Amino acid sequence: MSIHNLLLRSGFRYVESRYITGLPITLPKECTVYTKTYKTQAGAFDIAVVGPGEDLSCLPETYVIKRPVHLIGLALPHISSFQRLCLVNQDTADWDPQYPPAVISLLDSLIQKALDNAVTVGYQRQAEFQTEFVNYWSGAVDAYIYADAGGLLGSKLSYRLLKAVTSADGRTDNEYVVFSDVTQRDNWFRLRGEDPALGSDGDVTIVRVNNTKIAPNKWPPQSLSEVFDWLKSADLPAHDSLAKGILTNLTKDRQMVLFDISNEGIIGFEVRFSSVTKKALKHHAIKRPNSGGSKHKQKQKQKLSSTLPMLRSKSATTAFFRFNVSSISNQELQRRNRPVSIDLENKKILIIGCGTVGGFASQLLIKAGAGRGNIGRLVFCDGDFLSPSNLSRHALPATYIGWNKAEALSDLIKRDCLDSPKIDVKPYRLEMNEGNICGYDIVIDATGHAPTGKMLSYLARASTQRPPFIIHGYNDAYGQASVVMIDNGLACYECAKRLVTLNETDRPIAPHRISCGSIFTPNDASVSMITAALIQEAALSTLQERLPWTYAQHSTGNAIHHKRRRLSKFGECRVCT
Repeated sequence: MSIHNLLLRSGFRYVESRYITGLPITLPKECTVYTKTYKTQAGAFDIAVVGPGEDLSCLPETYVIKRPVHLIGLALPHISSFQRLCLVNQDTADWDPQYPPAVISLLDSLIQKALDNAVTVGYQRQAEFQTEFVNYWSGAVDAYIYADAGGLLGSKLSYRLLKAVTSADGRTDNEYVVFSDVTQRDNWFRLRGEDPALGSDGDVTIVRVNNTKIAPNKWPPQSLSEVFDWLKSADLPAHDSLAKGILTNLTKDRQMVLFDISNEGIIGFEVRFSSVTKKALKHHAIKRPNSGGSKHKQKQKQKLSSTLPMLRSKSATTAFFRFNVSSISNQELQRRNRPVSIDLENKKILIIGCGTVGGFASQLLIKAGAGRGNIGRLVFCDGDFLSPSNLSRHALPATYIGWNKAEALSDLIKRDCLDSPKIDVKPYRLEMNEGNICGYDIVIDATGHAPTGKMLSYLARASTQRPPFIIHGYNDAYGQASVVMIDNGLACYECAKRLVTLNETDRPIAPHRISCGSIFTPNDASVSMITAALIQEAALSTLQERLPWTYAQHSTGNAIHHKRRRLSKFGECRVCT
Protein backbone atom coordinates (compact mmCIF):
# COMPACT_ATOMS: atom_id res chain seq x y z
CA MET A 1 0.00 0.00 0.00
CA SER A 2 1.33 3.48 -0.90
CA ILE A 3 2.20 6.16 1.68
CA HIS A 4 -0.70 8.22 0.30
CA ASN A 5 -3.22 5.46 1.02
CA LEU A 6 -1.73 4.69 4.43
CA LEU A 7 -2.08 8.34 5.49
CA LEU A 8 -5.65 8.49 4.24
CA ARG A 9 -6.47 5.29 6.12
CA SER A 10 -5.04 6.89 9.30
CA GLY A 11 -7.48 9.81 9.07
CA PHE A 12 -5.34 12.31 7.14
CA ARG A 13 -6.64 14.09 4.08
CA TYR A 14 -4.66 15.34 1.11
CA VAL A 15 -4.48 19.14 0.66
CA GLU A 16 -2.69 21.22 -1.96
CA SER A 17 0.09 23.29 -0.37
CA ARG A 18 -1.42 26.58 -1.61
CA TYR A 19 -4.36 26.08 0.74
CA ILE A 20 -2.13 25.79 3.82
CA THR A 21 -2.20 29.05 5.76
CA GLY A 22 -1.09 30.08 9.21
CA LEU A 23 2.54 29.02 8.82
CA PRO A 24 5.49 31.45 9.04
CA ILE A 25 7.15 29.51 6.22
CA THR A 26 6.14 29.21 2.57
CA LEU A 27 5.64 25.69 1.27
CA PRO A 28 6.75 24.85 -2.30
CA LYS A 29 3.90 24.57 -4.80
CA GLU A 30 4.76 20.98 -5.68
CA CYS A 31 4.91 19.94 -2.01
CA THR A 32 2.44 17.25 -0.88
CA VAL A 33 0.60 17.96 2.38
CA TYR A 34 -1.70 15.86 4.54
CA THR A 35 -3.76 17.35 7.38
CA LYS A 36 -5.56 15.91 10.38
CA THR A 37 -7.32 17.27 13.47
CA TYR A 38 -6.13 15.99 16.84
CA LYS A 39 -8.07 16.42 20.08
CA THR A 40 -6.38 17.27 23.39
CA GLN A 41 -7.57 18.30 26.85
CA ALA A 42 -6.98 21.93 25.82
CA GLY A 43 -8.86 21.71 22.53
CA ALA A 44 -8.29 20.67 18.91
CA PHE A 45 -5.14 21.14 16.84
CA ASP A 46 -4.90 20.99 13.05
CA ILE A 47 -1.66 19.31 11.98
CA ALA A 48 0.02 19.29 8.57
CA VAL A 49 2.40 16.50 7.56
CA VAL A 50 4.59 18.03 4.87
CA GLY A 51 6.25 16.19 2.01
CA PRO A 52 5.99 12.54 3.11
CA GLY A 53 7.85 10.29 0.70
CA GLU A 54 8.46 6.60 0.18
CA ASP A 55 11.79 6.89 2.04
CA LEU A 56 10.80 6.45 5.67
CA SER A 57 14.32 6.42 7.11
CA CYS A 58 13.33 9.90 8.39
CA LEU A 59 9.91 10.94 9.61
CA PRO A 60 8.28 13.74 7.57
CA GLU A 61 8.17 17.33 8.88
CA THR A 62 5.08 18.11 10.94
CA TYR A 63 3.58 21.56 11.60
CA VAL A 64 0.77 23.06 13.67
CA ILE A 65 -1.47 25.05 11.32
CA LYS A 66 -4.29 25.76 13.78
CA ARG A 67 -4.57 25.68 17.57
CA PRO A 68 -7.27 26.47 20.18
CA VAL A 69 -8.05 30.20 20.37
CA HIS A 70 -6.95 30.57 23.98
CA LEU A 71 -3.51 29.12 23.08
CA ILE A 72 -2.80 31.49 20.19
CA GLY A 73 0.38 33.47 20.85
CA LEU A 74 1.41 31.29 23.79
CA ALA A 75 4.65 29.34 23.94
CA LEU A 76 4.04 25.60 24.04
CA PRO A 77 6.70 22.95 24.62
CA HIS A 78 7.65 20.86 21.56
CA ILE A 79 6.26 23.51 19.18
CA SER A 80 8.83 25.90 17.71
CA SER A 81 8.22 29.53 16.81
CA PHE A 82 7.98 28.31 13.21
CA GLN A 83 5.12 26.02 14.37
CA ARG A 84 7.19 22.90 13.72
CA LEU A 85 6.12 20.04 15.99
CA CYS A 86 9.03 18.10 17.48
CA LEU A 87 8.07 14.44 17.54
CA VAL A 88 11.21 12.46 18.24
CA ASN A 89 14.99 12.67 18.31
CA GLN A 90 15.70 11.55 14.74
CA ASP A 91 19.31 10.66 15.64
CA THR A 92 18.51 8.15 18.39
CA ALA A 93 14.96 6.93 17.72
CA ASP A 94 14.44 3.62 15.95
CA TRP A 95 11.75 2.19 13.68
CA ASP A 96 11.51 -0.20 10.73
CA PRO A 97 11.39 1.84 7.49
CA GLN A 98 10.73 -1.34 5.50
CA TYR A 99 7.26 -1.66 7.03
CA PRO A 100 5.35 1.56 6.11
CA PRO A 101 2.09 0.72 7.95
CA ALA A 102 3.93 0.59 11.27
CA VAL A 103 5.79 3.84 10.52
CA ILE A 104 2.61 5.75 9.67
CA SER A 105 0.96 4.36 12.82
CA LEU A 106 4.01 5.48 14.83
CA LEU A 107 3.83 8.95 13.24
CA ASP A 108 0.16 9.25 14.19
CA SER A 109 0.76 8.24 17.82
CA LEU A 110 3.83 10.51 18.15
CA ILE A 111 1.83 13.53 16.98
CA GLN A 112 -0.89 12.82 19.55
CA LYS A 113 1.66 12.31 22.34
CA ALA A 114 3.59 15.51 21.47
CA LEU A 115 0.39 17.58 21.48
CA ASP A 116 -0.76 16.09 24.79
CA ASN A 117 2.60 17.00 26.33
CA ALA A 118 2.47 20.48 24.80
CA VAL A 119 -0.76 21.44 26.56
CA THR A 120 0.27 20.31 30.03
CA VAL A 121 0.14 22.92 32.79
CA GLY A 122 1.98 23.73 36.00
CA TYR A 123 5.06 21.77 36.98
CA GLN A 124 4.66 19.27 34.16
CA ARG A 125 4.64 22.05 31.56
CA GLN A 126 7.81 23.46 33.11
CA ALA A 127 9.39 20.00 32.96
CA GLU A 128 8.60 19.73 29.24
CA PHE A 129 10.55 22.96 28.62
CA GLN A 130 13.45 21.92 30.85
CA THR A 131 16.88 21.53 29.16
CA GLU A 132 15.32 22.44 25.80
CA PHE A 133 14.38 26.02 26.57
CA VAL A 134 17.09 27.69 24.47
CA ASN A 135 15.83 25.87 21.36
CA TYR A 136 12.62 27.92 21.48
CA TRP A 137 14.52 31.20 21.21
CA SER A 138 14.60 30.80 17.40
CA GLY A 139 17.21 33.35 16.41
CA ALA A 140 17.67 34.39 12.81
CA VAL A 141 21.47 34.86 12.98
CA ASP A 142 24.22 32.66 14.43
CA ALA A 143 26.61 33.90 17.11
CA TYR A 144 29.81 32.06 18.07
CA ILE A 145 31.23 32.72 21.54
CA TYR A 146 34.64 31.98 23.07
CA ALA A 147 33.09 31.17 26.46
CA ASP A 148 31.02 28.52 28.23
CA ALA A 149 27.49 28.48 29.55
CA GLY A 150 27.47 28.98 33.30
CA GLY A 151 30.64 31.03 33.32
CA LEU A 152 29.82 34.31 31.59
CA LEU A 153 29.06 36.49 34.60
CA GLY A 154 32.03 38.69 35.45
CA SER A 155 33.54 38.35 31.97
CA LYS A 156 34.31 41.37 29.83
CA LEU A 157 33.11 40.44 26.35
CA SER A 158 32.87 42.27 23.04
CA TYR A 159 31.31 41.27 19.74
CA ARG A 160 31.65 41.93 16.02
CA LEU A 161 29.33 41.34 13.07
CA LEU A 162 30.78 39.83 9.88
CA LYS A 163 29.76 38.17 6.65
CA ALA A 164 31.01 34.61 6.16
CA VAL A 165 30.94 32.38 3.09
CA THR A 166 28.68 29.44 3.95
CA SER A 167 28.36 27.54 0.67
CA ALA A 168 30.37 26.47 -2.35
CA ASP A 169 28.55 28.96 -4.58
CA GLY A 170 29.95 31.88 -2.57
CA ARG A 171 26.78 32.75 -0.66
CA THR A 172 27.44 34.79 2.48
CA ASP A 173 25.50 35.01 5.71
CA ASN A 174 25.72 37.42 8.63
CA GLU A 175 27.11 36.04 11.87
CA TYR A 176 28.46 37.35 15.17
CA VAL A 177 31.63 36.41 17.01
CA VAL A 178 31.80 37.09 20.77
CA PHE A 179 35.26 37.28 22.34
CA SER A 180 37.20 38.32 25.43
CA ASP A 181 40.37 39.42 23.61
CA VAL A 182 41.14 40.64 20.11
CA THR A 183 43.30 37.61 19.26
CA GLN A 184 40.18 35.45 19.41
CA ARG A 185 38.34 37.89 17.19
CA ASP A 186 41.17 38.11 14.66
CA ASN A 187 41.59 34.34 14.60
CA TRP A 188 37.88 33.86 13.88
CA PHE A 189 38.01 36.43 11.08
CA ARG A 190 41.04 34.64 9.63
CA LEU A 191 39.23 31.29 9.67
CA ARG A 192 36.21 32.87 7.97
CA GLY A 193 38.33 34.67 5.37
CA GLU A 194 37.40 38.16 6.55
CA ASP A 195 39.45 41.26 7.43
CA PRO A 196 39.14 42.22 11.13
CA ALA A 197 40.27 45.77 10.29
CA LEU A 198 36.83 46.42 8.83
CA GLY A 199 34.06 47.28 11.27
CA SER A 200 33.98 48.05 14.99
CA ASP A 201 33.42 46.08 18.16
CA GLY A 202 30.25 46.32 20.24
CA ASP A 203 29.65 46.05 23.97
CA VAL A 204 28.09 42.98 25.62
CA THR A 205 25.73 43.02 28.59
CA ILE A 206 25.70 39.74 30.50
CA VAL A 207 22.74 38.68 32.65
CA ARG A 208 22.58 35.51 34.73
CA VAL A 209 19.10 33.96 34.94
CA ASN A 210 18.95 31.64 37.96
CA ASN A 211 15.26 31.02 38.50
CA THR A 212 14.25 27.59 37.26
CA LYS A 213 10.73 28.83 36.49
CA ILE A 214 11.63 30.00 33.02
CA ALA A 215 8.75 28.69 30.91
CA PRO A 216 7.11 31.80 29.39
CA ASN A 217 3.60 32.31 28.12
CA LYS A 218 4.46 34.35 25.04
CA TRP A 219 7.64 33.25 23.31
CA PRO A 220 9.95 34.11 21.66
CA PRO A 221 9.97 37.84 22.46
CA GLN A 222 9.67 40.27 19.60
CA SER A 223 10.97 43.35 21.41
CA LEU A 224 13.02 44.53 24.37
CA SER A 225 9.78 45.28 26.21
CA GLU A 226 8.68 41.63 25.90
CA VAL A 227 12.07 40.50 27.23
CA PHE A 228 11.48 42.61 30.34
CA ASP A 229 7.99 41.10 30.68
CA TRP A 230 9.47 37.60 30.66
CA LEU A 231 12.19 38.36 33.19
CA LYS A 232 9.74 40.08 35.52
CA SER A 233 7.91 36.77 35.97
CA ALA A 234 10.91 34.42 35.59
CA ASP A 235 13.67 36.12 37.60
CA LEU A 236 13.20 39.61 39.02
CA PRO A 237 16.89 40.15 39.94
CA ALA A 238 17.79 39.30 36.34
CA HIS A 239 15.16 41.81 35.20
CA ASP A 240 16.92 44.57 37.17
CA SER A 241 20.38 43.37 36.09
CA LEU A 242 19.36 43.71 32.44
CA ALA A 243 18.27 47.32 32.93
CA LYS A 244 21.44 48.18 34.87
CA GLY A 245 23.67 46.44 32.33
CA ILE A 246 22.12 48.25 29.37
CA LEU A 247 22.54 51.62 31.08
CA THR A 248 26.13 50.84 32.13
CA ASN A 249 27.14 49.86 28.57
CA LEU A 250 25.25 52.68 26.90
CA THR A 251 28.27 54.01 25.01
CA LYS A 252 27.18 53.08 21.48
CA ASP A 253 23.97 52.97 19.49
CA ARG A 254 23.89 49.18 19.69
CA GLN A 255 24.80 46.49 22.16
CA MET A 256 24.50 42.75 22.58
CA VAL A 257 22.73 41.12 25.52
CA LEU A 258 23.54 37.54 26.58
CA PHE A 259 21.40 35.57 29.02
CA ASP A 260 23.35 32.81 30.76
CA ILE A 261 20.45 30.63 31.90
CA SER A 262 21.06 28.17 34.71
CA ASN A 263 21.14 24.54 33.51
CA GLU A 264 19.92 25.58 30.06
CA GLY A 265 22.47 27.50 28.01
CA ILE A 266 22.99 30.89 26.41
CA ILE A 267 20.55 32.99 24.41
CA GLY A 268 21.03 36.54 23.19
CA PHE A 269 19.96 39.46 21.09
CA GLU A 270 21.25 42.73 19.69
CA VAL A 271 19.34 45.91 20.41
CA ARG A 272 19.79 49.30 18.77
CA PHE A 273 18.59 52.50 20.38
CA SER A 274 17.31 55.66 18.78
CA SER A 275 19.50 58.73 19.19
CA VAL A 276 16.78 60.51 21.17
CA THR A 277 16.43 57.61 23.61
CA LYS A 278 20.17 57.21 23.95
CA LYS A 279 20.56 60.87 24.83
CA ALA A 280 17.80 60.70 27.40
CA LEU A 281 19.12 57.48 28.94
CA LYS A 282 22.62 58.89 29.33
CA HIS A 283 21.27 61.35 31.87
CA HIS A 284 20.10 58.38 33.94
CA ALA A 285 23.04 56.05 33.29
CA ILE A 286 24.01 54.08 36.40
CA LYS A 287 27.64 54.47 37.34
CA ARG A 288 29.40 51.73 39.24
CA PRO A 289 29.62 52.66 42.96
CA ASN A 290 32.97 53.15 44.68
CA SER A 291 31.48 51.79 47.86
CA GLY A 292 28.25 50.17 48.94
CA GLY A 293 25.56 51.81 51.02
CA SER A 294 21.85 52.16 51.41
CA LYS A 295 21.81 55.69 49.94
CA HIS A 296 23.45 54.52 46.72
CA LYS A 297 21.09 51.56 46.44
CA GLN A 298 18.14 53.88 46.94
CA LYS A 299 19.40 56.14 44.13
CA GLN A 300 19.85 53.12 41.86
CA LYS A 301 16.30 52.04 42.56
CA GLN A 302 15.00 55.52 41.78
CA LYS A 303 16.97 55.63 38.51
CA LEU A 304 15.64 52.22 37.46
CA SER A 305 12.07 53.29 38.11
CA SER A 306 12.58 56.33 35.89
CA THR A 307 14.53 54.62 33.09
CA LEU A 308 12.54 51.38 32.74
CA PRO A 309 9.58 53.11 31.05
CA MET A 310 12.03 54.60 28.55
CA LEU A 311 13.68 51.24 27.87
CA ARG A 312 10.29 49.57 27.40
CA SER A 313 8.97 52.24 25.06
CA LYS A 314 8.29 51.14 21.48
CA SER A 315 10.13 54.20 20.18
CA ALA A 316 13.22 53.50 22.31
CA THR A 317 14.71 50.89 19.95
CA THR A 318 15.17 50.97 16.22
CA ALA A 319 16.01 47.26 15.90
CA PHE A 320 15.82 44.02 17.91
CA PHE A 321 17.56 40.89 16.58
CA ARG A 322 17.51 37.48 18.26
CA PHE A 323 20.40 35.13 17.49
CA ASN A 324 21.42 31.54 18.19
CA VAL A 325 24.50 31.18 20.38
CA SER A 326 27.05 28.39 19.91
CA SER A 327 30.07 28.05 22.17
CA ILE A 328 33.45 27.56 20.46
CA SER A 329 35.50 27.29 23.65
CA ASN A 330 37.91 24.38 24.10
CA GLN A 331 35.78 22.90 26.88
CA GLU A 332 32.64 22.94 24.76
CA LEU A 333 34.38 21.42 21.75
CA GLN A 334 35.65 18.54 23.91
CA ARG A 335 32.22 17.68 25.35
CA ARG A 336 31.61 14.89 22.84
CA ASN A 337 34.96 13.23 23.46
CA ARG A 338 34.70 11.96 27.04
CA PRO A 339 32.74 13.02 30.16
CA VAL A 340 35.80 14.76 31.63
CA SER A 341 37.71 17.99 31.04
CA ILE A 342 40.25 18.34 28.25
CA ASP A 343 42.36 15.23 28.68
CA LEU A 344 45.80 15.93 27.23
CA GLU A 345 45.95 19.58 28.21
CA ASN A 346 49.31 20.55 29.77
CA LYS A 347 50.98 17.36 28.51
CA LYS A 348 54.29 17.57 26.65
CA ILE A 349 54.04 15.18 23.71
CA LEU A 350 56.57 14.32 21.00
CA ILE A 351 55.49 12.56 17.80
CA ILE A 352 58.30 10.95 15.82
CA GLY A 353 57.14 10.17 12.30
CA CYS A 354 54.63 12.33 10.44
CA GLY A 355 53.60 9.91 7.73
CA THR A 356 50.12 8.49 7.35
CA VAL A 357 49.91 7.11 10.90
CA GLY A 358 51.53 10.17 12.51
CA GLY A 359 49.43 12.57 10.44
CA PHE A 360 46.09 11.09 11.48
CA ALA A 361 47.28 10.54 15.06
CA SER A 362 48.28 14.20 15.42
CA GLN A 363 44.81 15.37 14.41
CA LEU A 364 43.16 12.99 16.90
CA LEU A 365 45.49 14.10 19.69
CA ILE A 366 44.71 17.77 19.00
CA LYS A 367 40.99 16.97 19.34
CA ALA A 368 41.76 15.43 22.73
CA GLY A 369 43.44 18.60 24.01
CA ALA A 370 47.09 18.06 23.06
CA GLY A 371 49.14 21.23 22.65
CA ARG A 372 46.95 23.25 25.01
CA GLY A 373 47.37 24.57 28.52
CA ASN A 374 50.01 26.71 30.20
CA ILE A 375 52.73 24.09 29.76
CA GLY A 376 51.18 21.84 27.09
CA ARG A 377 53.19 21.22 23.94
CA LEU A 378 52.90 19.00 20.86
CA VAL A 379 56.11 18.58 18.86
CA PHE A 380 56.39 16.91 15.45
CA CYS A 381 59.53 15.29 14.12
CA ASP A 382 60.09 14.00 10.58
CA GLY A 383 62.83 14.58 8.03
CA ASP A 384 60.72 13.52 5.02
CA PHE A 385 58.86 15.76 2.55
CA LEU A 386 55.34 15.37 1.18
CA SER A 387 55.27 14.04 -2.38
CA PRO A 388 52.34 13.39 -4.74
CA SER A 389 52.68 9.65 -4.10
CA ASN A 390 51.80 10.28 -0.43
CA LEU A 391 48.45 11.97 -1.12
CA SER A 392 46.28 8.84 -1.45
CA ARG A 393 46.90 7.95 2.20
CA HIS A 394 48.16 11.05 4.02
CA ALA A 395 46.15 13.45 6.16
CA LEU A 396 47.86 16.42 4.48
CA PRO A 397 46.21 17.96 1.38
CA ALA A 398 47.93 18.64 -1.95
CA THR A 399 48.64 22.28 -1.03
CA TYR A 400 51.55 21.02 1.11
CA ILE A 401 53.41 19.12 -1.63
CA GLY A 402 57.12 19.80 -1.19
CA TRP A 403 56.78 20.76 2.48
CA ASN A 404 58.54 18.98 5.28
CA LYS A 405 55.80 16.76 6.76
CA ALA A 406 56.38 17.95 10.32
CA GLU A 407 56.23 21.61 9.32
CA ALA A 408 53.17 20.98 7.16
CA LEU A 409 51.24 19.26 9.97
CA SER A 410 52.11 22.07 12.36
CA ASP A 411 50.95 24.69 9.85
CA LEU A 412 47.72 22.83 9.03
CA ILE A 413 46.74 22.49 12.67
CA LYS A 414 47.45 26.14 13.45
CA ARG A 415 45.64 27.29 10.33
CA ASP A 416 42.42 25.43 11.11
CA CYS A 417 42.43 25.73 14.89
CA LEU A 418 39.84 27.94 16.61
CA ASP A 419 42.34 29.16 19.19
CA SER A 420 45.51 29.12 17.10
CA PRO A 421 47.45 31.68 19.20
CA LYS A 422 46.94 29.59 22.34
CA ILE A 423 47.99 26.25 20.91
CA ASP A 424 51.64 25.19 21.16
CA VAL A 425 52.41 23.06 18.12
CA LYS A 426 55.78 23.08 16.42
CA PRO A 427 58.00 21.01 14.12
CA TYR A 428 61.44 19.86 15.22
CA ARG A 429 64.36 18.26 13.39
CA LEU A 430 65.14 15.56 15.94
CA GLU A 431 68.41 13.74 16.21
CA MET A 432 67.80 10.53 18.12
CA ASN A 433 69.65 10.83 21.40
CA GLU A 434 68.93 10.61 25.09
CA GLY A 435 68.74 14.36 25.70
CA ASN A 436 66.21 15.03 22.94
CA ILE A 437 63.55 12.68 24.28
CA CYS A 438 63.79 13.81 27.90
CA GLY A 439 61.28 16.28 29.30
CA TYR A 440 58.29 14.81 27.49
CA ASP A 441 55.35 13.13 29.21
CA ILE A 442 54.61 10.98 26.18
CA VAL A 443 56.83 10.08 23.21
CA ILE A 444 54.98 8.56 20.24
CA ASP A 445 56.82 6.48 17.65
CA ALA A 446 54.68 6.53 14.51
CA THR A 447 57.49 5.74 12.09
CA GLY A 448 56.77 2.04 11.64
CA HIS A 449 60.56 1.80 11.39
CA ALA A 450 62.01 -1.06 13.44
CA PRO A 451 65.43 0.50 14.10
CA THR A 452 63.76 3.69 15.39
CA GLY A 453 61.53 1.69 17.71
CA LYS A 454 64.50 -0.26 19.05
CA MET A 455 66.60 2.89 19.46
CA LEU A 456 63.85 4.56 21.51
CA SER A 457 63.66 1.49 23.74
CA TYR A 458 67.44 1.59 24.31
CA LEU A 459 67.52 5.33 25.01
CA ALA A 460 64.63 5.16 27.46
CA ARG A 461 66.34 2.50 29.53
CA ALA A 462 69.70 4.23 29.43
CA SER A 463 68.25 7.52 30.69
CA THR A 464 67.70 8.47 34.31
CA GLN A 465 64.95 10.88 33.15
CA ARG A 466 63.14 8.73 30.65
CA PRO A 467 59.66 9.73 29.44
CA PRO A 468 57.03 7.98 31.56
CA PHE A 469 55.42 6.53 28.43
CA ILE A 470 56.65 5.65 24.94
CA ILE A 471 53.87 4.65 22.55
CA HIS A 472 54.76 2.65 19.44
CA GLY A 473 52.10 2.52 16.71
CA TYR A 474 52.63 0.69 13.44
CA ASN A 475 50.90 -1.25 10.67
CA ASP A 476 51.91 -4.90 10.80
CA ALA A 477 51.35 -8.09 8.80
CA TYR A 478 51.74 -6.17 5.51
CA GLY A 479 48.82 -3.89 6.28
CA GLN A 480 46.55 -6.54 7.78
CA ALA A 481 47.04 -5.51 11.41
CA SER A 482 47.14 -2.27 13.38
CA VAL A 483 49.35 -2.56 16.46
CA VAL A 484 49.97 -0.16 19.35
CA MET A 485 52.04 -0.86 22.43
CA ILE A 486 52.82 1.30 25.46
CA ASP A 487 56.32 1.06 26.85
CA ASN A 488 56.03 1.99 30.52
CA GLY A 489 59.31 0.27 31.45
CA LEU A 490 57.94 -3.26 31.84
CA ALA A 491 58.21 -4.32 28.19
CA CYS A 492 59.75 -2.73 25.11
CA TYR A 493 59.24 -2.46 21.37
CA GLU A 494 61.33 -5.60 20.84
CA CYS A 495 59.04 -7.56 23.18
CA ALA A 496 55.97 -6.53 21.17
CA LYS A 497 57.62 -7.52 17.87
CA ARG A 498 58.14 -11.02 19.23
CA LEU A 499 54.39 -11.58 18.94
CA VAL A 500 53.83 -13.19 15.53
CA THR A 501 51.00 -11.48 13.62
CA LEU A 502 51.27 -13.38 10.32
CA ASN A 503 52.35 -16.88 9.39
CA GLU A 504 54.99 -17.04 6.67
CA THR A 505 52.63 -19.13 4.51
CA ASP A 506 50.08 -16.24 4.53
CA ARG A 507 52.58 -13.68 3.33
CA PRO A 508 51.31 -11.82 0.20
CA ILE A 509 52.98 -12.68 -3.12
CA ALA A 510 54.20 -9.10 -3.65
CA PRO A 511 54.10 -7.42 -0.23
CA HIS A 512 56.23 -4.41 -1.21
CA ARG A 513 56.43 -1.93 -4.06
CA ILE A 514 59.10 0.57 -4.94
CA SER A 515 58.18 4.24 -5.36
CA CYS A 516 60.47 7.27 -5.60
CA GLY A 517 63.42 5.18 -4.51
CA SER A 518 61.70 3.86 -1.36
CA ILE A 519 59.89 0.67 -0.55
CA PHE A 520 56.30 0.83 0.67
CA THR A 521 53.58 -1.64 1.54
CA PRO A 522 50.33 -1.09 -0.43
CA ASN A 523 47.32 -0.93 1.87
CA ASP A 524 44.32 1.31 2.39
CA ALA A 525 44.55 4.45 4.52
CA SER A 526 41.93 2.89 6.79
CA VAL A 527 44.62 0.67 8.34
CA SER A 528 46.70 3.71 9.31
CA MET A 529 43.60 5.49 10.61
CA ILE A 530 42.84 2.56 12.91
CA THR A 531 46.44 2.59 14.14
CA ALA A 532 46.16 6.36 14.75
CA ALA A 533 42.92 5.84 16.70
CA LEU A 534 44.63 3.25 18.88
CA ILE A 535 47.48 5.72 19.49
CA GLN A 536 44.96 8.31 20.72
CA GLU A 537 43.36 5.72 22.98
CA ALA A 538 46.79 4.75 24.31
CA ALA A 539 47.70 8.38 25.04
CA LEU A 540 44.42 8.90 26.92
CA SER A 541 44.85 5.66 28.86
CA THR A 542 48.15 6.95 30.28
CA LEU A 543 46.07 9.40 32.31
CA GLN A 544 44.44 6.60 34.27
CA GLU A 545 45.80 5.42 37.61
CA ARG A 546 46.49 2.00 36.12
CA LEU A 547 47.03 1.19 32.46
CA PRO A 548 44.18 -1.05 31.21
CA TRP A 549 46.52 -2.49 28.57
CA THR A 550 49.95 -2.00 27.04
CA TYR A 551 49.35 -3.99 23.85
CA ALA A 552 46.37 -3.60 21.50
CA GLN A 553 45.78 -4.92 18.01
CA HIS A 554 43.13 -4.73 15.30
CA SER A 555 43.43 -7.42 12.61
CA THR A 556 41.96 -8.15 9.20
CA GLY A 557 42.61 -10.78 6.55
CA ASN A 558 44.90 -13.61 7.61
CA ALA A 559 46.60 -11.74 10.44
CA ILE A 560 46.93 -13.59 13.74
CA HIS A 561 45.02 -11.67 16.38
CA HIS A 562 46.36 -11.17 19.90
CA LYS A 563 44.02 -10.01 22.64
CA ARG A 564 44.69 -6.83 24.56
CA ARG A 565 47.07 -7.39 27.42
CA ARG A 566 49.56 -5.87 29.77
CA LEU A 567 52.71 -6.89 28.00
CA SER A 568 55.59 -8.29 30.05
CA LYS A 569 59.24 -8.79 29.11
CA PHE A 570 59.52 -11.38 26.37
CA GLY A 571 62.03 -14.08 27.36
CA GLU A 572 65.62 -13.00 27.28
CA CYS A 573 64.99 -9.58 25.68
CA ARG A 574 68.32 -7.85 25.08
CA VAL A 575 66.79 -4.40 25.52
CA CYS A 576 64.90 -5.05 28.76
CA THR A 577 67.75 -6.97 30.37
